[in-house]
Amino acid sequence: MRFHSLVFRRMATRLVTIGAAATWLAACSTGTSSPDAGTPDAGGDSAVPLAVTPATANVLTCSTLQFKETGGAGGGTWSVSPAGAGSVSASGLYSAPTATPPNPAANITYTEAPRSASAQVTLATAFAGIATKLSIGNDSRVYGAPFDHQFTANGTNIYGTVIDSAAVHAQVFASTDNGATFGAPVSYHTGSVSCATAAVDAGNPQVVYLAYLAGHGDSTGNTGQTVRLAVSTDGAKTFPKEYVIADSNNSIADMICPDVISPSADHVLVVGTVGQSGPLYHVGAFASDSQGANIGPLGTPLTCTECPQDGHAYYAPSDKNASTQQSTGILDNNGVAGPRTGTNGKGTVCMAYQYNGGNSPNPTKVQCSTDNGNTWSAIVDLGAPNPPSSVVLPTVAVSPGGTVAVAWTDRLQSSTNETFIATSTDGGKTFGAPFQVPDAQDSGGNNDVYLPVVAWESDAILWVSETLPTAYAVYINKTCDGGKTWSGEIKVTGGRKGSSLIKTAAGFMVGLDDNQTPALAVVPLYPH
Repeated sequence: MRFHSLVFRRMATRLVTIGAAATWLAACSTGTSSPDAGTPDAGGDSAVPLAVTPATANVLTCSTLQFKETGGAGGGTWSVSPAGAGSVSASGLYSAPTATPPNPAANITYTEAPRSASAQVTLATAFAGIATKLSIGNDSRVYGAPFDHQFTANGTNIYGTVIDSAAVHAQVFASTDNGATFGAPVSYHTGSVSCATAAVDAGNPQVVYLAYLAGHGDSTGNTGQTVRLAVSTDGAKTFPKEYVIADSNNSIADMICPDVISPSADHVLVVGTVGQSGPLYHVGAFASDSQGANIGPLGTPLTCTECPQDGHAYYAPSDKNASTQQSTGILDNNGVAGPRTGTNGKGTVCMAYQYNGGNSPNPTKVQCSTDNGNTWSAIVDLGAPNPPSSVVLPTVAVSPGGTVAVAWTDRLQSSTNETFIATSTDGGKTFGAPFQVPDAQDSGGNNDVYLPVVAWESDAILWVSETLPTAYAVYINKTCDGGKTWSGEIKVTGGRKGSSLIKTAAGFMVGLDDNQTPALAVVPLYPH
């Protein structure tokens, strides 16, 4: 038995030796050996090439990516080159810089002397992918919804809303795969005014809210106007429920182009301009805590103490903003410059608008709520534009932790619009000094921007999109340090003007409204 056991051990040792040699020969024949494979490192196997994975990667500025080494013994050192291209920890976690360097390429190197291996990184503010276009049939052009909420998203579900060229139907497109594909639209009759916008519920991606204008007394007539909220619970396939918010017997309902948003699960808020006699408009905020069920469903007689006494329109009893209506004028511009909303989906919601007190200048103002729009903070004045007649078109966004950002345009020069942003860390009670977004410029040096839209990626990373009409394109930028530095503008083609910045399960996207062809487009902005 001893003899057999000894022979077996010797044979096994010989087989292991032969197997190792075969493995080494196979590695040589396939060209996978490292340059110094004949010099083993301490504890490592020189027959296995040293490598860094992933070998190549597109990385957004202000983000991180974990790198790993294979083929080594561990315990080596990590480094980044060239200088200014970010940093890497002892565990291989790479942190990209806050701004894209002049040379956007970086090498991430792992070293176990005498061997080393590297990976190559390409840095950018955004990596614009191929646009997914939403065809709207034979319409001659796209009539946009309120521009910052033309697209809305929750997780992998994205919804786009547009009015057809006849201005009588809202078409709602739905995607369940992060915008890679969109199904055929659901067409919903809206009446004779080209405004509609949608929001997805903060807690349920299948619940979609559509705010639109319809004929008085029904949803198919075009005489008289009624502001309605339609609700879908099947991902915008059908909208079986609708609620009346404002009803007008003899003229267009004063809300004109309302905005809709979901401040938290099952909550929906419709904000718009409501009128009194004369040219001034006032803010109206209509809240529901049960997917719209208590936002109407019928117009309320003018004896309602919360209703503006404009003489011809009735408003739903759920109006939560009577004090604002009594004290604030809105530069409405037929709904285009009406109040716009932003939320973090956790109950905090803010609205921004341009004030109209009957005399210029007309400053940007903001109000916030921490209870889903039921009560509102005092109005905060963010300053007047220059010249006083400028239409600043403010938009607002709220970060996951409650930081508020408001963007608008102003003119430091007589003929150039530039984007400014102010932020608040106390829920919109106070704001810091406005900071300017670096000018987006086309190839000819033109930098007259408009339609700025802001969106938070996190409490630290703020994105902004601007439309540059001379280039028929949208420019994207972001800051990771409160406006002190900017990552660098990226031109996104595929549309004439920007409409939305949306965060999906895959990352950020920009929505585009192309007035030259009958299409909307959504463009991914994350690494590909």
